[in-house]
Amino acid sequence: MKHTKECETETIEMMKIYGFRPSEIKVLVYLSNGSEASSIEIEQKLCLRQPEVNLAVNKFVKLGYIGAKQESKKKGKGRPIKYYKLVVPFEEIVETAAERIEAYKSEILKNAELLTAAYRKD
Repeated sequence: MKHTKECETETIEMMKIYGFRPSEIKVLVYLSNGSEASSIEIEQKLCLRQPEVNLAVNKFVKLGYIGAKQESKKKGKGRPIKYYKLVVPFEEIVETAAERIEAYKSEILKNAELLTAAYRKD
């Protein structure tokens, strides 16, 4: 998939309906090319702030979409660096999100039917 600015903007707009934030979508799209990246690399490449990257990465690690690999620093002291990689194909993430929305839609329609039946004036 080409990652042009126009394509990224379209992807963000399309994915918002699934409940993802623009920063989360950017992280998914960035990692969809198959490469590994640290949170610092993601911040710099996507011009996002550290908290935005952290929230997105943590959310997707919990969902099982992103895997994390920890490596110790080569020089000096400090925290080890974590590298993140998409472990679920982007297409599958979209399909899962669409299924979740469809289930939610069904629940809303069922609740609407119950409410109208309960308050129907006969």
